[in-house]
Amino acid sequence: EAESMRWDEPQDVYFADQTFTDEDRVCMAKNIYFEARNETRRGQVAIALVTLQRVKDPRYPNTVCGVVYDSKQFSWYWDGLSDSIRNYTSYEEIALLASAMLDTDTAMYDFTYGSTHYHADYVDPYWTDYMILKARIDTHIFYFEPPKLYTASL
Repeated sequence: EAESMRWDEPQDVYFADQTFTDEDRVCMAKNIYFEARNETRRGQVAIALVTLQRVKDPRYPNTVCGVVYDSKQFSWYWDGLSDSIRNYTSYEEIALLASAMLDTDTAMYDFTYGSTHYHADYVDPYWTDYMILKARIDTHIFYFEPPKLYTASL
């Protein structure tokens, strides 16, 4: 006798459930370019996934540009160094990737497991103490920041 199994969609599936603007696409492309232009395509997608997890998280701005330009969130934007694109071939490829990530037809397995943070493997930021380690991809380590729980005083 055959046994019936119920197959649910995996929890860690990313899909664009909102419409993004052309400005969001540029912000995403710049974020991937400056954070991961020398990484594998998988590493670049991981940066996009973290950015998009933050867009969905109520603790962060609800647009890609809002997340990317949020105060001191991504080092390339606030480090005081030039933000000029120098490798146009790489940027054009990344811009296509960014556009695909923001397309409502895109669905994929989130191999960062809902990560909201990451850092390069050669630094040790203070904030990792209260994060949950989720993945290591290329030269980045990915974390999830659990929501803070508050209890009511009686």
